Amino acid sequence: PNGSTYPSAGFDRLILSWNVYGDCDNSAILKGHSGAVMELHNNTDGSMLFSASTDKTVAVWDSETGERVKRLKGHTSFVNSCYLASFDQIISCGIDNDIKVWDLHQNKLMYTMTGHADSVTGLSLSSEGSCLLSNAMDNTVLVWD
Repeated sequence: PNGSTYPSAGFDRLILSWNVYGDCDNSAILKGHSGAVMELHNNTDGSMLFSASTDKTVAVWDSETGERVKRLKGHTSFVNSCYLASFDQIISCGIDNDIKVWDLHQNKLMYTMTGHADSVTGLSLSSEGSCLLSNAMDNTVLVWD
């Protein structure tokens, strides 16, 4: 969280925290996913880490303790990507072709956005934060209000 560590993840289901100074050794191992970890994002102050996994979940981790504090379930297949939309909302997408918006305070699904004909592979907010962009295996990029 203070800029001295950097997370990595992969098909071994683990999230590794690495010291970025000195020998760049592994400082922590976060366990909690039962499938490959496809993507990681930190919140703006680095206190929380968000992970998307093939176990059909998005996990929220405390960066200081390495503990999983939330597990968001709702996708029917692999979750490819997650994106922090605001301090209290995270957006996820996956092989089920859906984009899901989650309320982090209530720990529940707010709504699902449909429109892609194949796996949604990535998400990003526009620079001003007013539009969500999603790309998918159907060879489209959709812009959402």
